[in-house]
Amino acid sequence: GIYQAQHNYQDALECMKKTLEIRKVLLPINHPDIGASYSNQGVIYRRLNQLDSALKFYTMAVEIYRKSMPAHHPHIAATLMNIGLIYEDK
Repeated sequence: GIYQAQHNYQDALECMKKTLEIRKVLLPINHPDIGASYSNQGVIYRRLNQLDSALKFYTMAVEIYRKSMPAHHPHIAATLMNIGLIYEDK
C-alpha cells in the first residue's frame, strides 16, 4: 500500500486493522482473505521490529491458510518462510 511504500508503518497498520475488522464481519472466519490480513499485519510488525507480534500474526495467517487452501499453496509456503525469517531475526 501507499503507507508501506512511504515507510509510514503506523498508518499502514491502522488501515490493515480496519480491513481485518471489516473482513471478519463479512467473511467466514477461515476465509483466505482474513489470513491475508493477518499476514499483512505480520509484515508491518516485522518492519517495526516487533518480532513477537509479527510471529503471532504470521502464525494466525498460516493456520487459516492450512484450513482453507491446498497443502502446497504458495501462500502457505510464503508465510512459513516469513515465520522462519522471524526466528532468524531473533
